[in-house]
Amino acid sequence: MSQRVLIIGAGEIGKALSVVLKQRKNIEIGFWDKKSRPSAGKSLDDSVQSAQFIFLCIPSPALAEVVCDIKPYLRRKTLVVSLTKGMDKQTGKFSSELLSRCLGKRHITILAGPMIAEELKTGAPTRAAAACTKRGFKKLSQLLTGTSLYIEYSSDIQGTSVAGVLKNIYAIGFGIIDTLKLGSNAKGVFTSSVILEMEGLIRQLGGKPETARSLAGLGDLEATGHSRDSANQVAGRKIVEGKKSKKTAEGLLSLEPLVKRIGRKNIPPTLSAIQKTVKNPKKAREVFENLIKNA
Repeated sequence: MSQRVLIIGAGEIGKALSVVLKQRKNIEIGFWDKKSRPSAGKSLDDSVQSAQFIFLCIPSPALAEVVCDIKPYLRRKTLVVSLTKGMDKQTGKFSSELLSRCLGKRHITILAGPMIAEELKTGAPTRAAAACTKRGFKKLSQLLTGTSLYIEYSSDIQGTSVAGVLKNIYAIGFGIIDTLKLGSNAKGVFTSSVILEMEGLIRQLGGKPETARSLAGLGDLEATGHSRDSANQVAGRKIVEGKKSKKTAEGLLSLEPLVKRIGRKNIPPTLSAIQKTVKNPKKAREVFENLIKNA
């Protein structure tokens, strides 16, 4: 019997996910994207009603609206899996908070980890954390069995969502270090500082600090921070070069909402260095050299 999957968002990660799912037989995959036609001529409500799994592969600014749009048509047993890693600019809420409030925790999964779209498309194996109920994890595991995407269970829905936001912002820092040519040693110091900050921030924002060292934290940070295909890493490079990036970087979108959420007086040093560089790229070298010296 076929399982019906709806992917909302036909961008790079949505298309890469479809390549992964097509490694399995008996999966019907439909797409919905506001910029393109719905698959098979179905409306959004029809697509949602017929889906057993819904993957949200959309930018964070669209999340609240999409969740409101799909909520009336969700079936009781449908699992909503979010790959969106950002914050709602209006409310300052993380994706886990928006989804939990609107849909309830038993309906949602936060999927986070090293999942660079360009590599997923090639079938290269990777592993991610699925933060959800145990029942939700079992369903998602069965769907992904036999694919190149392996998952491990996490009960920390909030921490996994926070980690996804933080790693995007910190990945900008790797792009800055690359462009300044500060070297691998500086990256090592930077990584150590980042993990310590992530632990503290995740705890402060309602998650488990150990999530910082999980696939959703350190694993995703390493992939995103060092990949030349990462929009956030590219954003860091472009900031120092004084150019605009063609890709939307979730880290840049989330930076100010995060600072507002934690309070400007509570910004830790590494996060502060990124914020200062975004605001004044000409001081990037001074700011980052001081950061490395004093980390």
